[in-house]
Amino acid sequence: MIFFCNGLQLKTDVMLKVLSEVKVHLSIQIFTFIFIPAVLNVIVQALRALDIIDPLLLQGLTVVSCMPPPVSSAVILTSSVLVQMDGEEKEEGQKAVAAAVFNSVFGSFMGIIISPLLVLSLAGVSSTLPFVAIVTKLSITVVLPLFIGQVVRFFIKSCIDKWNIPFSQISSFILLLIIYTTFCDTFTSKLAHGGHMIFT
Repeated sequence: MIFFCNGLQLKTDVMLKVLSEVKVHLSIQIFTFIFIPAVLNVIVQALRALDIIDPLLLQGLTVVSCMPPPVSSAVILTSSVLVQMDGEEKEEGQKAVAAAVFNSVFGSFMGIIISPLLVLSLAGVSSTLPFVAIVTKLSITVVLPLFIGQVVRFFIKSCIDKWNIPFSQISSFILLLIIYTTFCDTFTSKLAHGGHMIFT
């Protein structure tokens, strides 16, 4: 639903123009898969030398640093900027959102290959991922809704521009709902397996 909203919101010509911004995409992917893991690795090594944090927690920080960017939240945080823009600024804001969408999707696909290699090299933990299943899920949950949103926009473009639909607020609400249901499922699963929750 979030990416369907993005498909409705973003102009097709802006999205196509952003695809050619190779330097922007390259810098974002380098920051995600090289800079962040490198910086976190230095911090983790320093904390490990001080022996003040549980080694498993440090290993978890290392693994998280190797992950691709979160798809939904990265796009929503960028989209929130559009609310306060108008005119030429809004067009630049749309470019930023389109870049966020592309790099979130592209980074997720890249992460299928790069993340396990980073985890192996930095944390010394090997892992295997169901490549076909992940590609299929990303295509169905991200690429397809975005494409459908663009198709729908083509037919009702004038209505979308006229109604001034608050896409950013809708996407933020959906993300909040996803986080809420995830926490509920986690707690329910914990209790179902005989665990206990402590509230302070």
